[in-house]
Amino acid sequence: MTFLVILFAFLTQLNIMELRGEESRRGMIAIEMYARGEWIVPTMHGWNYYNKPPLWNWILAASIWLFGSAKEWVLRLPGILSILLTGYLIFGCLAKEVSREAAILGGLFFLTCADLLFFGSVLSAEIDPFLTLILFIQSISIYYGFYHKKQWHFLVAWIMLAIGLLTKGLPSLVFFGLTILGIAIMERRWKWWWCLPQWIGGFLAAFLIGSYFYIYQQSAPLDVFLINLLDDALQKSALEDRPSRILSQIFTFPFDLLKITLPWSLLLFFFFKKKMIHPVAKVPLLRFCVIFLIFNVWIYWISSNTHNRYLYPFFPFISILTAGIFCYLIQNKSVVPNFWKRKTIFKFRTALLLILLLGIARLVYNFAIQPIQAKSFHHRVLASTLLEKTNGAPIHLTGELFIQEANPEFGSILLQWRQIELPPQLSYKIPYYLYLQSGTVMEYQPKAKRGSYYLIFKNEFVNKNGSVLHTFFENWTNREMLLVQWD
Repeated sequence: MTFLVILFAFLTQLNIMELRGEESRRGMIAIEMYARGEWIVPTMHGWNYYNKPPLWNWILAASIWLFGSAKEWVLRLPGILSILLTGYLIFGCLAKEVSREAAILGGLFFLTCADLLFFGSVLSAEIDPFLTLILFIQSISIYYGFYHKKQWHFLVAWIMLAIGLLTKGLPSLVFFGLTILGIAIMERRWKWWWCLPQWIGGFLAAFLIGSYFYIYQQSAPLDVFLINLLDDALQKSALEDRPSRILSQIFTFPFDLLKITLPWSLLLFFFFKKKMIHPVAKVPLLRFCVIFLIFNVWIYWISSNTHNRYLYPFFPFISILTAGIFCYLIQNKSVVPNFWKRKTIFKFRTALLLILLLGIARLVYNFAIQPIQAKSFHHRVLASTLLEKTNGAPIHLTGELFIQEANPEFGSILLQWRQIELPPQLSYKIPYYLYLQSGTVMEYQPKAKRGSYYLIFKNEFVNKNGSVLHTFFENWTNREMLLVQWD
């Protein structure tokens, strides 16, 4: 019953809220792929988009094709399924390695981590839920390859590395390398790396990534794409941070991580009890989770550009570790403080009851709070107003090009400097809801055509000829925007 409540909470009201955060950007790129039939080079407003690889866009476009719609629930469903599949894989790992009770708790702990339950699964059209699934499969395959000597699991790890790189760029490679390094150092074994599946997997991953890049360069400049991916990764690291911001992040990060994984992160405090460390270390899966966290989390610990969603790949390992701790506390009352022994907190059914209450809280959020929040968003109404002014005719984008600088730096060393010309920047919700209501992709046209309809920022319309049909404030850029019919 508890799982059914969680499942119902995740799969309902996916359409009630407008796309938020990065959802509309991911959605529009997928829509343009689907509408134009251009699957190799992502585009936005018809111009090359260099910030992310295309794999997540392929998945969203496939969902659009499958359901014949680009509505919010269609774009959010793949992310929801990624979250649920991650929870199922956690269950499978713990069932084999620890116990069925730990497996049930581990999977449900993951699904009910505070930020994932009330934020990540609500904005599930973003990349991070899917990337969490890929990174978990990648890392747990390394675990089975090393700790259980199932060397062909390394092949799966390499394939997941390629998928991760084609999803969000460098983070997958960093997680892969640091996890391998962590096992080698902590277990003091290096020769395990030199086996046939590793070489085959490495070759296959290089072939998959290289094939995409080879095909990509036939249609767009590959060097600009790679430089921008590197710059994007470095901007989110500590290499381009000020020391004062790094120091602040070092202090606040542990509290932030504990907060977004509540209530289960509270169990981590028991890990540091003397009676707990040794039993945890004896269970290979729990030991691996500790190694994974220690060797990977520091990247985000020292970066002030860390957003909560970047930390979702750690949630499965925190959930596995806390489920193992909870089950150990059930079986060994000597570790539990006397006050909590009297209150009998550490019981399997107590945890299930708390999970059920969290699921009910999410249902209340879905049906009572989301409808209220939805009233504060206006892009559906705005799109309807704009199309009413044009009698349903296509609306294009015009104005000055936006210059994006790609200048990846390692400390004071500048690797490359490029200027990338892009269409004017505005909220991606505007083209998304225009497409949803008209079925037409908003194109950027540097030279406006007489008689056509355009969105343009007000300060760029000076000395231009056209009839202003509507004026509105574009919140994302904090600028006034006009709908005009060009003369």
